[in-house]
Amino acid sequence: MYKKILVPIDGSKRAERVLHHVEKMAIQNNSDVVLLMATPLKGRKPSSHDAQYYLNSFDRQKIAAEAYLKVIQTALNQKKVKTRGSVEFGNPVEIVVAKVKDESPDLVAIASHGKKSFGPLLNKISTPILFITS
Repeated sequence: MYKKILVPIDGSKRAERVLHHVEKMAIQNNSDVVLLMATPLKGRKPSSHDAQYYLNSFDRQKIAAEAYLKVIQTALNQKKVKTRGSVEFGNPVEIVVAKVKDESPDLVAIASHGKKSFGPLLNKISTPILFITS
């Protein structure tokens, strides 16, 4: 039923709770899982004299996010779940909406933190969304 599942994660243990459900669905349906690390940019905007510091900080954030994503991918791949992933920076809702347009998944699976941060997705995409509360 679900040939491609998009899974936005943010690096938190709460967000990882959706992975158990996605793993089961992916194995049952032989689905491809697209992991998306949608990360807001941290820090302040740089002035001209501290631009290099900002770039170094961004690089560190990106390296950490990619390493985290690789751990998740490896764990799923060991369970015979086909995965690929990407790290993107900016507004998480906008990133997810853009990824849905690019990937055309059959399902978006998200762990909700009890906040309404992903509520706007309901109005911006027509893809079914599985919210797992944690």
